[in-house]
Amino acid sequence: IKRRSPMEHVTAIANLNRKAGHRSEVAKQYHHRLKRHLGQRYRLDPSTGDEEYVEMLGGYNPHIDKESLLRLLRRLSQPNVNESELLKLSAEASKWMSE
Repeated sequence: IKRRSPMEHVTAIANLNRKAGHRSEVAKQYHHRLKRHLGQRYRLDPSTGDEEYVEMLGGYNPHIDKESLLRLLRRLSQPNVNESELLKLSAEASKWMSE
């Protein structure tokens, strides 16, 4: 039996999500993952409201661009995200997580 490669599996799941229109759920996942990643060092709760979370994070890390991060979190929280916007948001979130 021929097994799928990991990339084929990821592509299949992505295509199923695309066909099912799960873009807002994917955006919510990025929203939560971004907050969890950025606040892990300082043990910040990712379920904290975005404004309060960004203020607390800024208190620990004064070099963070709080306005830019808050804008991204708000855009990731939008209920109706189209596919091209989701791609932009995911790239921006990934950039934040790689810094």
